[in-house]
Parts: sequence; C-alpha cells; structure tokens
Amino acid sequence: MNKNKTLESVFSDSFVKVVFRRGLPSDQKVNPRSKKELAKLFDSDPSMHTASDYLFPEKINSYFRKYFVAFETTVFKPLSYPWSDGDTNSSQWRIIPNDKVTQLEKLYKQHKAMFEKAVDSFCSNYDWHIENAKKKLGEAFDINNYDDVETFRAKCKFEIQFGAFESVSFSNDARVQLSAEQRSMIESQVASNFKDTHNMIAKEQIAGLTEALDNVLVAMEKEGNKGSFFKRAVFDNLKAKVEDAQSINDKLLNSKKLSGVISQVTATLTKVSNGIESLKGKDDLAVENRESMKEEITTAKKSLNDSIFGGLMGGDNE
Repeated sequence: MNKNKTLESVFSDSFVKVVFRRGLPSDQKVNPRSKKELAKLFDSDPSMHTASDYLFPEKINSYFRKYFVAFETTVFKPLSYPWSDGDTNSSQWRIIPNDKVTQLEKLYKQHKAMFEKAVDSFCSNYDWHIENAKKKLGEAFDINNYDDVETFRAKCKFEIQFGAFESVSFSNDARVQLSAEQRSMIESQVASNFKDTHNMIAKEQIAGLTEALDNVLVAMEKEGNKGSFFKRAVFDNLKAKVEDAQSINDKLLNSKKLSGVISQVTATLTKVSNGIESLKGKDDLAVENRESMKEEITTAKKSLNDSIFGGLMGGDNE
C-alpha cells in the first residue's frame, strides 16, 4: 500500500468531513434614486456610486450573525480541524474526529435552537418590523423590496452537513469518464489534500502546545512580582492541549517525537495535580519549585521544537 493510500485510510478511519452552512436574507437593497441624487450632488456619473438602504433598522445580518459566530468560535472550530480542499469561501469543509461527532451534534442542536428562536421571534413580529422600517426610511421605503415572511424564514439557514473523503484511487471506477491524464491530475490533488491537511493539523498541535508552554513560563516569571499571581487555569489549559495532542497523535500523526514531548509534559503536570500552592509565594522553596518547573517546561519546549525540525511535519513514524 502506497503512502498516500495509507494516509487516506488513516483519515477515513478516524475522521469525518463536516461543513457549517449558514444563510440570511439580504439586509440591503440598492436604491437607484439615491445613486442619481449622489451623481447630481457631485456632478458625477451614477455608475461610479453605490447607494444602498438597510431594509430593517435592526440590520439583520448583524442581528443574526452573532449566532453563527458563537457556534463557530465556541463549538465548530474548537472541535474540528481545517481540511485542505482549496475552498476559501465561508462554508469551508473541516474534519472532526469520530469520537467528537456526538458532542458536536449535541451542541449544534443547542445553538441551532437559539438561532431558530431568534428567527421565530423576528418573524412573529415581521409586519411590525416592516412598518418600523417604513418610518425610518421615509420616501426611500419600497414594499416591493421585502420578502413575505415565509420566504424570509426559509432564507435563514443554520445547518451542519457531513461528507465522505474523496478516494485517491477513484480512477479504478469505470464510471468516471476522464482521460488518464485528467484522472492522474485529480488523484494527485486529492492525495495532496490529505498530506496538506496532515501538515496543517501537525502545525496546529505544535502551535497550541507551544503557546500553552509559554504561558506557564510567563506565569512562573511573573509570580509574586508587583502583585502578579498566576492561577490554576494556566496548567488546566496546558493539560487540555496535551490531551488534544495525544488524541490527534494516536489517530493521525503517529509521531514518536511528539509522543515523547507529551510524556515529558504529562510527567511535569503530575507535580501540580494536587494543587499549585507549592509554586506560589516568595519563600525559598516556592522560588526553587518555580525554577524547577521553568527548567522542565523549557526542556519540553526544546524537544517540541526539535520534533518540528526532526520530521514531525512529514511524519517521523516511518
């Protein structure tokens, strides 16, 4: 089995593709009259101006977009990873570990319910919102710019969709009517997607761990200085990053070097498993404990950096 096929199998066995689809009605409409007035005011060509009116004072894109942002930033992106498919639009495919799908679906339903509640509330007062817009827009108001309430509701979308990975070896499928050159080009692109995504996830894990290690080092440096005291959260964050890295390493990266770093950090974290009081304060023992912690974290960070240059990005398990 070739390397690309192996990587394809790893992704297919442990991950699934997912995309967040969202949509809203347009909240602005070009006003031809305003364009003409601007051209008249500035003695210019009307085609050089854009003049749009908000349809509702609430500016519905901002009004509803907060529900999209909340889901993406607190659920969708934290649970998933980028998928390198060349898609750069707002509905970009990502991948999620199989063991996190249930969690995603549960939280998705909660966020979708909040979004739909807001849509229902707006739609139940739809006529009032239009009347309010009429008052605000004055002579610029045009009832023909407004959808009926059910059309408006149908344009409000909040959905996740799961998808399968493309196969590197799809050229064996006789139903695919392409030339050998075209098949080869597409298969190469699919194989590249798997490799690029592997590397993106590796980079993300390295960046996350590095940041968490740096936060601990900063906390050890600042402790007690000018009234600055660190909290347990700095170690909880590092623990979460280590657990995530361990999970991804087991499923995808299979890096011995990263596994070594994880073991180092895990051993260090056991020293504060019962509390962080031994690291706090200005007495000699606390200072000594912090210095020891800094030394261990610095060593782990160096090992992590070494793993980058040692082949983690390309897979050091071979």
